[in-house]
Amino acid sequence: MDSEAASAGTAKIAAAEAAKGTEPKTQEAGSPHLQPQKDADGTLPPAPNSETPKTTQARLIEIAQVADANPREQQGVPNSEQELQLIDTQLGQSIHNSEIATIASRYLRDNEKTDIQTLLRNKDTRPLVIDQLGKISDRAYRSLVSSLVEGPEEINAIGGVQASVDVLSREMMTRGSAIFERGKFNLPNDPDYWVDETRFIDTRKTSGDSRWLVWDVNNPEHRAAAESILAEARGLEDGLGTFLDQIRQRAGLAEGAFVNISHRTKGVESLLNKTGKFRETEWGKDATIADAVDLLGGRIVVQDLTSLEKIMTTLESTAEGTPGVQILRKENKFIANHEKPDPYRAIQYIVTIPGEGGKLHTFELQLKTFSSMVASDLFHNAVYKPDVLNLPAELQQVVREYNWESDEREMMDYLDVKTGVTAELTPDQQIEKAISELDYNAFYDLVLSKVDPGKPLDEAARQRLQLFHQKEVAKFQGLQDRDESAVLELAGAAHDSYYQKAAKDLVENPKSDQLGNSIPEAALQYLSPEAQAKYKARYETFNGRNNKLSVEDLQLYKLTDEQLTQFLTAAGKDLSTDGTKVSALVEKVKQFRGEDEVSKAERQKMNVMNLYHAPFEQLVRLTQESSPDAIQDPQVRELWKQTLISSQIKAIATSSILTEVGGYDSVGNLRDLSREVIQGSGYSQREMLTFLFFTSADRSSSEFANTSYQEFATSEQTAWARDFDRTMDRAILTKLTAIQLQSIDQAMAGEPSAVYMARYQKARYELMNKYIRSMVANPYLADRVSPSITQRSREEVGLLLEGSEESLELAAKIKDPAAFQEFSTFITTEAGVPNIVLQRS
Repeated sequence: MDSEAASAGTAKIAAAEAAKGTEPKTQEAGSPHLQPQKDADGTLPPAPNSETPKTTQARLIEIAQVADANPREQQGVPNSEQELQLIDTQLGQSIHNSEIATIASRYLRDNEKTDIQTLLRNKDTRPLVIDQLGKISDRAYRSLVSSLVEGPEEINAIGGVQASVDVLSREMMTRGSAIFERGKFNLPNDPDYWVDETRFIDTRKTSGDSRWLVWDVNNPEHRAAAESILAEARGLEDGLGTFLDQIRQRAGLAEGAFVNISHRTKGVESLLNKTGKFRETEWGKDATIADAVDLLGGRIVVQDLTSLEKIMTTLESTAEGTPGVQILRKENKFIANHEKPDPYRAIQYIVTIPGEGGKLHTFELQLKTFSSMVASDLFHNAVYKPDVLNLPAELQQVVREYNWESDEREMMDYLDVKTGVTAELTPDQQIEKAISELDYNAFYDLVLSKVDPGKPLDEAARQRLQLFHQKEVAKFQGLQDRDESAVLELAGAAHDSYYQKAAKDLVENPKSDQLGNSIPEAALQYLSPEAQAKYKARYETFNGRNNKLSVEDLQLYKLTDEQLTQFLTAAGKDLSTDGTKVSALVEKVKQFRGEDEVSKAERQKMNVMNLYHAPFEQLVRLTQESSPDAIQDPQVRELWKQTLISSQIKAIATSSILTEVGGYDSVGNLRDLSREVIQGSGYSQREMLTFLFFTSADRSSSEFANTSYQEFATSEQTAWARDFDRTMDRAILTKLTAIQLQSIDQAMAGEPSAVYMARYQKARYELMNKYIRSMVANPYLADRVSPSITQRSREEVGLLLEGSEESLELAAKIKDPAAFQEFSTFITTEAGVPNIVLQRS
């Protein structure tokens, strides 16, 4: 190729890149030498050995019109509407991310044939596609606490992994992957990149066959000529399929590594429209259909990059030894897109193939993995050709992120194989992965769902619960940095449930030996000046551990018997009855009045006050600088606040974990924590798991640590503990749900996009559903209410995702507080649970 041609080729590349942005499909094939041959008057010369022009044109126009009128028949996907609705149902049941389900559903009825569409319409390959779309959908999962930690606006993002893909790419290069080897092929920026293809195109244009020189989609003669060329191409499809299958066989792929081979001939509309786009550019202003070297197209799809590498090397070696087969151009997107903001990864070739009489034709061949094929089809039709699926711009960005994550997973698996790591994770490795990624549903499926209520947890399970729980606690600590008030609210819910259920009765019961967190003035006068000073400084001297005051601290042992009785009576205690805790305290104080070390140690054990034994609102006032009750020392004030949170954060983490679990498992079963675990007991799986996290992670030294849940749940002696667990979990769940609903409401209020509204609405209904199932004691009642919530969610989310005028109207209605209140009142009344949690902020 001379310097002028090289320069034109480089210009062509630059122009194409600028025009397409981050287009994931192959770069439009063409030549920097575009010299259509016309007669002097500007008309096209007749095709060689043609019939009478009028007869030929009439016949070819008829063929073109039939093809355009029946695109489905040409594509071989004549599914009935009833079949499509059945597939839609399967998609809805298996793909729990509304956006991905919507995309897949639109593929079914799209006029442009795609691999996803073909595989979805084929009952044998449909499960493969649905499974992959389900995995992509799961990656969009936004946890309840993550959205709180990162803020409600972060629901809009999934988080790209481009940096990780770049690192993995460099690692593949280091390990000598053939995928990243340049070999003998030129790269797009090389001067000779277009040479072989350009020569082939020029041969077409100078062949004397005028059919190659057409370009106008609106010209009947041009359409007829183009269809004639395409008819010849269609005649080669069977031979192309055989050739590609031979490549597959020679590659020696591992069992299960091959997915499918597909091939197609371009449609006349697509071909002429593509040529028309060529002619809109400076470098392609004289383009004809001869410049389109992808009239025939083939694709080989395999399961992983290791298999793709084998297919690639087999194709290249086969082409070298097969007459008539030549690779005119190789476009390796692994190399071309390395460290670029384009997630598309595939290997594409322009290859010659001999036809009838040895005449050479070209086809485009794409080599892809199944995962990248699904991801790139989503990307191509949502981003590069947004008009195909008419997806809103926000949803296009979601698909872009999915594509990046597909790349990352593929490269990680490839490197695992190369380093001898087993691609299939063992059960223990799957559990480790679920813990490291804080994957609630995976951890439930692998660990929590397998707990036997009749047996104590073994040590391995106990450690796994501890590790997972620690990760959740760390997440709330992150939330604390971002939104401390939200964590304080949750801590308050946990504390007050404990105080109301356990501590309040101890403090207010006149026969108990507990005084709470304060002493009435009438009683305080009986204490020594030293004891009074210690009492008054109890919060100012707080160090994180000294939250209790004892008989020793208050010097009660120094009081006379009469003074001790008067002090306790003034503090609200009744000593008129023997055998009570307060009476026992008096006797014990009398017994250990001495100054010896034993007596002192015994008095220190006699705790009569607890700084936490008060409503949470009162305790929080100590942290508020403007409050008259505030702790004066700023460091102690901050320590007190942090302790209030840390004392409850483990209980919060437990409730949060169990609230996150939901959806359907891999075989389609609902993860329902409201189901009864011991027949006839009335205790749910959620209550059992609350107990297990408490005894394993929260209070591992608990007296119940080595007790089975069945023993715990059926013993009369533990009724108080079961009641306490249930009360605290429900209090935290209520507050957790309320905070998240308020967060979603605030985000909805200013959200202009119907697509994001759909996400928020779906998240809101899911929260409501989990809340209902967790709060309703009667599972049959929950089963009656839950489907109405689910059905309404599907209807509204589906409509919002359409992006129509009706979508905008629904979005406006959803933002109306009255509309939400009406529905929330209905479902909570039906379910018989407090409606306060669903009140709009």
